[in-house]
Amino acid sequence: MSALRKRIRLPLFLSVAVLLGLRVACPTVATAQATRRDDALRQQRDRLVEAFHADINTKIKELREEGLTDGLPELTVWLEPVNHELLTQRSLPRARQPEIPFDLPAAQREWRVWLRKRREDLAADLYVLSRRAVRTQSPGFAWELIHEVVWFDPDHQNARHLLGDQEFENEWVTPFEAQMRRSNPPRVWHDRFGWLPVNHVERYENGERQFNSRWLPADLEAERRHDFRYAWEVETDHFLIKTNVSQERGVELAGALEHFHDWFQRSFPELFTSPGQLNEALQRGTSRRGPRRRPPFVVHFYRTKEDYVSRLIKKNPSIEITNGIYMPDERIAHFYFDPDNDTESSLYHEATHQILFELQAVPHDVGLDANFWVIEGFACYMESFRQKNGQTIIGTPSNPRFYWAKHRLVDENFFVPLEQLSRLGRQPFQAAGTLRQLYSQSSGLAHFFLHYQDGLYRDALIDYIAAIYGPESRRGTIPGLDHLTGVAYRDLDQQYRSYITELDTEDRTTPVESQ
Repeated sequence: MSALRKRIRLPLFLSVAVLLGLRVACPTVATAQATRRDDALRQQRDRLVEAFHADINTKIKELREEGLTDGLPELTVWLEPVNHELLTQRSLPRARQPEIPFDLPAAQREWRVWLRKRREDLAADLYVLSRRAVRTQSPGFAWELIHEVVWFDPDHQNARHLLGDQEFENEWVTPFEAQMRRSNPPRVWHDRFGWLPVNHVERYENGERQFNSRWLPADLEAERRHDFRYAWEVETDHFLIKTNVSQERGVELAGALEHFHDWFQRSFPELFTSPGQLNEALQRGTSRRGPRRRPPFVVHFYRTKEDYVSRLIKKNPSIEITNGIYMPDERIAHFYFDPDNDTESSLYHEATHQILFELQAVPHDVGLDANFWVIEGFACYMESFRQKNGQTIIGTPSNPRFYWAKHRLVDENFFVPLEQLSRLGRQPFQAAGTLRQLYSQSSGLAHFFLHYQDGLYRDALIDYIAAIYGPESRRGTIPGLDHLTGVAYRDLDQQYRSYITELDTEDRTTPVESQ
């Protein structure tokens, strides 16, 4: 277990795009030792920030004595405590910081130059500390520090590279955006049509479309692209959507998936970058090259269920009872347009499978021999992801997955002990006559391990998932959740029963149950 990782609170019904939160010690000797080392690193960070605050206060005192009070608000803002939740939710500034004007009065320019230099120095020290955090097996704290680095110095090149940005025309952009803007002719992002050559925008807005190098009226193009062989393709930073619904719907779908991917990566960075990979990236950060773009996740979105079934029936005879599926062998997630059902839940469920599977350098058949419950349970948990008024909501207890988890346990008295459940591989799990019940319990267990006592077992669950998807799975060395939490299976079972029983899952209507 990476026990040094900072505990992350996942409050119900609140934004959880955070890397920080309440730290709660696990009842193991290793965790106690790790917590002491973690605390030592945090004390070093605190001393750096305290010295920064002391210098700010000294500068404020000097300016007051000189009667230069106009700049005090710009200085006092840096005395506020860092709000780590906001750090991970906020969008980083695209534009580089402008040069401090040379035509300012000398005294005013002097303190502004001093402030920027002092912030850059603090950011540099925090970046060095992040490397030390990785070496002491505290990747969560390392990511926390990296976000602090770009708070104090938004143009810290190494930190921006780690967060996926590169410099292009005095802006920080993703590698894919830079590629699009370097195209000949350059491409620009359009909220309806995605990336378009700059000289196509006006014609698209006037109802013309390009098809096989010819310009056609929009309705005629749509008619031809309803054949999936000629479907629209919408590519974004992390996804390639192929759809015969409409170009606009493809752009909407890509946008939703990009939001989900962004939140997923910010909230569970340990699943995206192992300590070894993070350390390598920190070492590589000294290079002037920006981050490399990985191949996009491919998604097929069909106009009708008939299209969906026809495409997949040979590979999966039961495809008709599904409304979305990820096919690892071809690395494509498949969905279809259904105005009468909740597409979002299936979208985020299958995207979770796809992202975790394809992040691995050498993908393998995860959960084949054991531990299959968490593969589905975590994906079911992620179905509850929603964005509302710019805020992320996940884990809402009244979500159908958690409603049915409680119903199975309390009303149907269905429960498989965790130790026994963990032994089930994919085939026995899926072949069981209690498949719906197993899905419900797995969803409830994911909620329990992420939320119980403000995330007491969250790190253990993430380590468990990382091991299943990582090389440990191929070596058959996945530690059990009893080992990762330091709590016996029978006690975890009892805690789960109490937790789910008390979970307020009630809503006005009984939700429809998903497979």
